[in-house]
Amino acid sequence: MPSFSGELDLCPGSKHHRTWFMLLIELDIDFSGSQLLQQIIADLRRRNIDMAVARLARADRPARSGALQKVSTSPLAESFPYISVDKTGQYLFGASYGGNVISLNAIGPDGRVTAEPLQVIPVGRNAHSIRTDGSNRFAYVATLGTDQIFQFNFDAKTGRLSSATPPVLQMKPSFGPRHFVLSKDNRFMYVLSELQGTVATLALDGNTGQLSEVSSVSGMPPVSKLVPGMPRGAVGTPTANQAPRNTDNDIWAADIHMTPDERFLYISERTSNSLAALSVHGTNGKLTYLGSTPIEKAAARLRHRSHRTFSGRVRREIGDDFGVLD
Repeated sequence: MPSFSGELDLCPGSKHHRTWFMLLIELDIDFSGSQLLQQIIADLRRRNIDMAVARLARADRPARSGALQKVSTSPLAESFPYISVDKTGQYLFGASYGGNVISLNAIGPDGRVTAEPLQVIPVGRNAHSIRTDGSNRFAYVATLGTDQIFQFNFDAKTGRLSSATPPVLQMKPSFGPRHFVLSKDNRFMYVLSELQGTVATLALDGNTGQLSEVSSVSGMPPVSKLVPGMPRGAVGTPTANQAPRNTDNDIWAADIHMTPDERFLYISERTSNSLAALSVHGTNGKLTYLGSTPIEKAAARLRHRSHRTFSGRVRREIGDDFGVLD
């Protein structure tokens, strides 16, 4: 961003005042350090130029670098491989793979997580993710070891989860649900199978929150020699990431993301270190496998900072009709 730290040779009462400052605002000039800034803002307020005032007031703040700063540390009920925040930003959810529970903690106005959980609820074996839907009235938990999606009603006013009726959607045997994403219109959930490398499309009833399976498609290349995997041990145990047999040739899918325009889904698979692209049919939520491409081993979890790298490679390997993950 261009910066301005000196003084402007411009009288606040000039008839060209507004024109010049709207131009500077349009150019996104950083006014940090300007001695005239407060005078300019006061004059713009007198002239009721609210948009300009807002932009200049924002420019008066120091530039943000995006650096993280530790605010606090809070104990949690278990070891959680997955945490998420509800739509209000007031509650933190956690899913424990080794503890087979989920928890709910309040988040204070200062962003600090309260030490005492509001709820700790037993769920199926190997809980791997928990998220609320778009309405923030329902919450879902994927339990990899029992092939289930737990369904909860969520009251954001009281911060309480309660089991829905029925409380569980049973997936196919050995599906191994790991992570999921939801469409912006809240009509569909897309669930990644860690053990089979498939993605199931589930329809979401906006009134009841109930899920029902629509279809399922593989995200593995037809020529793949990998075989369905098995649930692995929790991190921190002697058998961490180890099934009761050799897993060198097992499917081991990791993450799923949707492009902002919702035309494409990407999933990653760790054994082959590959990224697969699937197109999304907006009307019925059904998916079509487009292709896969190798990626760096360290990137197989689809880290956000690498999305553009993935997208560029998908363009080269699969074709131009692809989506960019932002």
